[in-house]
Amino acid sequence: AMLRQYGVTRVDDFIQLLNFCKGHSMLRDKPLKGKRIAVLTQTGGSGVTCSDQMGLLGLELAEYSPETIARLKEIFPAWLEPKNPTDIWSTLEQHGLTKTQNHCLDAILADPNVDGVLNLPIAFDFFDDTDFQSFVEIANKYDKPVVTWLIGDEHRFEKWVKPFEQGNLPVFRDLVTCVRVMRASFDWYQWTQRAAEVERSRAQSVPIP
Repeated sequence: AMLRQYGVTRVDDFIQLLNFCKGHSMLRDKPLKGKRIAVLTQTGGSGVTCSDQMGLLGLELAEYSPETIARLKEIFPAWLEPKNPTDIWSTLEQHGLTKTQNHCLDAILADPNVDGVLNLPIAFDFFDDTDFQSFVEIANKYDKPVVTWLIGDEHRFEKWVKPFEQGNLPVFRDLVTCVRVMRASFDWYQWTQRAAEVERSRAQSVPIP
């Protein structure tokens, strides 16, 4: 209770400490302000597993607005109904990763029902020509956090990680860490709001001489 009162995030080991510090430093200026998360994934299994972890930590799957669904349908295959988690594999097979992820990320972040995005890509040679910088630029247009769990070929990780983290989009190798960093960001934002309210109350209660 004391730690919660002072806005402290608890960790279990030194690796978590380093990961949480990285996440906080990158998300400090745009923390998670609500619990509604969009999951942008390249595999159905990752999306389901991420959703399960979110539920365990008190986060929610965002419900997309009709406008967002319509924008996603602009590039989704006719047989695939857009939903959250948003599995883009079939779409990127038709349009490539750059167009697909950029279009979907912009549509999702523009949705007022979405507070943040968990991005779940796969690094392998199929995506070597992808423009990752444009993805970062879209993410930074919005005051909402984007956190990435990256799996795949470790030799190709730097191509993803470098532009993402230079743009303050944290990347992690562990899915549970990703979700926990999101939850910690929300908890920290809630604490800042409570602390600010306490300060306002104290200021108003001080008698004016």
